[in-house]
Amino acid sequence: MSLPDAPTPLHLTTYELARAVDRINCGVLARAPDATIIYANDRLHQWLGYDREALLGRKLWDLVPEELRELLTQELESIERGDERARLNVLRRRDGTTFPVIVLPHPEFDEDGTYVGSITLFVDLGTVQTAKPMGMTGPGDVRSTLSRIALELQSLTLAADLPGSAQLPLHHPSLADLTPREKEVLGELTNGYRVPGIAERLHISQHTVRNHLKAIYRKAGVQGQSGLIQWVRSLGESAD
Repeated sequence: MSLPDAPTPLHLTTYELARAVDRINCGVLARAPDATIIYANDRLHQWLGYDREALLGRKLWDLVPEELRELLTQELESIERGDERARLNVLRRRDGTTFPVIVLPHPEFDEDGTYVGSITLFVDLGTVQTAKPMGMTGPGDVRSTLSRIALELQSLTLAADLPGSAQLPLHHPSLADLTPREKEVLGELTNGYRVPGIAERLHISQHTVRNHLKAIYRKAGVQGQSGLIQWVRSLGESAD
């Protein structure tokens, strides 16, 4: 008895692949190292209310509410260092309304390890909430999913999750490597101030504040704000 013929591999033309990416139920965006948008699929244009190709040449900061732009800058820096963890963020439509999304970044590097840009997928959380469950998913599973989403949302806002400056153990041994100015920046951060507010309160430039934050991340051995949240919380717990 002869063996059946091997199945024919699926052949998709470049055009068919492009059509599939445009119609997939998530946004796809590619950006250059300077955060310039160089590609956006049709789905993302539809979500945001822009005509086809209208996003090309814009900066990523145009797609988020103004109050989240500082946070986006820090997240982009983390991604450029190779952080591929999923994130939760908010996108702003052309008409000014907003909607929450899951962000799945994929940074790209050349042979020398130099960052050359990112391809990012966006999942509208509204589609997650209405998705058809696989198998026998009960209400408990839905609550668990929503709880995980809530925990991720907390990590997007430092002020909501870090202890107040009065609770920050500034004399903790783990903070010994921080300079006096870095401790001041960290204290203002835990007090709920963002980069512009910290710069104003400490009478330094926003660029200097960001440099201090980068130094704090490095000395703490963390990547980005969520890691800093966990680190500072652990210091507070160990000081109790």
